[in-house]
Amino acid sequence: MVPCGRLSPMPSPCVFCNVPAATWSEEHVIPKWLLDHLHISPQDQMFQGLAQADEVTKQRVHASRRLVEGRICASCNNGWMSRLEETARPLLVDLIDNKRAQWELSVQESALLARWAVKTAYMLANVSLAGKPAPSDHLWQLSGDSGQIRNGVGVFGLQIAYDRTASFLQTPSWPQVLQVGATPQTAAPA
Repeated sequence: MVPCGRLSPMPSPCVFCNVPAATWSEEHVIPKWLLDHLHISPQDQMFQGLAQADEVTKQRVHASRRLVEGRICASCNNGWMSRLEETARPLLVDLIDNKRAQWELSVQESALLARWAVKTAYMLANVSLAGKPAPSDHLWQLSGDSGQIRNGVGVFGLQIAYDRTASFLQTPSWPQVLQVGATPQTAAPA
């Protein structure tokens, strides 16, 4: 029984397994091994901005290794998420270094990289300035070694030569490729 006027602390659930965390862990949105591979040092800073109508409305600058989601339990982060990362890493390195082409991936390798990309995109959405985290049921379904990408979620890859500093694009809208004279479709309200 909790004395009147005092709240009993309720452990928060992990965003992936939805189980109250005994121990918290920080999931790096951009894995440290990837930052190292891209020669992004711990001293390098990253800019994160939110633009609306071609105007930056929110922004923050942080150390390259501090873009983390802290609501991950140690069991998920050190378990299935670590195994997913280690399995995807050699494939990603080969693609980044142009040792393999995207079309050379097997169905199983493509599925693995899609799962890694979705996990990473969900983490980015959760820490984004946009304030639109990934839906909880999407994270719960992805959780665990046998987790799956939710139906209706698409993963598209592009492999190009890029010789500039690392960057990423996060956008809430899907670009439309239209024939000349065609009218763009408007999105249904979320």
